[in-house]
Amino acid sequence: MCGTDPEHPDYWGDITDIDQRQVELAAIGFTLRIAREHIWDPLDDVQKKQVAAYLLAGRERDYVNSNWKFFRILVDIGLIHCGIEPGAEKREIYLDDIDGFVMENGWYRDGPIRSADHYIPFAFHYYGLIHAALSGDAARAARYRERAAEFAGAIRHWYAADGSALPFGRSLTYRFAHAGFWGALAFAGVEALPWGGRSRGTTCAICAGGPGSRCSSATACFRSATAIQIFSSAKAIIPPARPTGR
Repeated sequence: MCGTDPEHPDYWGDITDIDQRQVELAAIGFTLRIAREHIWDPLDDVQKKQVAAYLLAGRERDYVNSNWKFFRILVDIGLIHCGIEPGAEKREIYLDDIDGFVMENGWYRDGPIRSADHYIPFAFHYYGLIHAALSGDAARAARYRERAAEFAGAIRHWYAADGSALPFGRSLTYRFAHAGFWGALAFAGVEALPWGGRSRGTTCAICAGGPGSRCSSATACFRSATAIQIFSSAKAIIPPARPTGR
C-alpha cells in the first residue's frame, strides 16, 4: 500500500512515459487476476481506490514500442477482474500493434525492427498465452495459441539433447526465462508438442526434438517441467475471466 500512496515516504513516484515501473505494474496486474481474493479483496474501499488510481495512471502513459505493450494489457486484465474498467481504446491499440509485430513461423519482431532472438519466447509468447488463458477474449486467444503452437515447432530446435540452451541475456533471470514458454503453453492449454517424460530415458519432445527421442540427462527439461507443473497447478484454482462488455 505504501508504494501507491503519494503521501508516504516509500511512495514509488509518479509514473512517466517509458518508465521501468510500467514493467512492475504488469506483475501487479497479473497478480490481481490470479489471486484477487488474497491481494485485492482484503483491502478497504479507500485502499482499493488508491491502488487502482496508481495502476490507471501508469497504464495511461506511453510504453516502449516493443513487447512492453503487453504490460498495459496485463494491468488491464487485473483491473477488469477487480471490477474496474480502464477503457478499451488504448488496450485495443496495443493489441493491434502487437499483431503487427508478427512474422512467419510463429515468430514476432520486438518492435519496429526485424529482431528475433531468445527474448521472443518469454517477451511475447509468454504474455500472449497468459492473455489467452485469462482475458476472456476468445478471438485473440485463438490467434495467440495458434502462433505459440507453430513457434514451439521451431524453438524446440534451440535446445540441446540434454535440455540446455544458450545462456542469452544480461541476468540469470533472462538466461532462464525462455523456459517459461513451455509452462505458459500448459497454462493456456496448448499441447504444441507431446508432453513427454522429463527424466533419463523417457521420451521428451521438448529437448530432444520429438516423439521417440530420449533425454540424455537426469536433469533434462527440469526447468521446463517445473514451469509446466507450476502453471498447471495455478490454472486449476484461477477463476474464469469476468465479462468485459465486448
